[in-house]
Amino acid sequence: MCGAIEISHIKLVEKLALELVIVADCWNRHDHHSVILQNNCDNNLILWDVVVLALGGKHDATHLWASSLYMGFLHREIS
Repeated sequence: MCGAIEISHIKLVEKLALELVIVADCWNRHDHHSVILQNNCDNNLILWDVVVLALGGKHDATHLWASSLYMGFLHREIS
């Protein structure tokens, strides 16, 4: 194994107060409001990428597609 990708739901204590956020998008499968944190590390536990972009109701793959690590593989900058 050369590394790992971990997805965690970070529970929101208060609802987001942004007008552009649909509150239902924050509601996750664990029955609370959250945002998703994704981190990627190698076998030496060195972080390569940390992404906190998607709301808890979104699919975990949303983070992978938005990460600089994925973009690097997609454009063959990382081998």
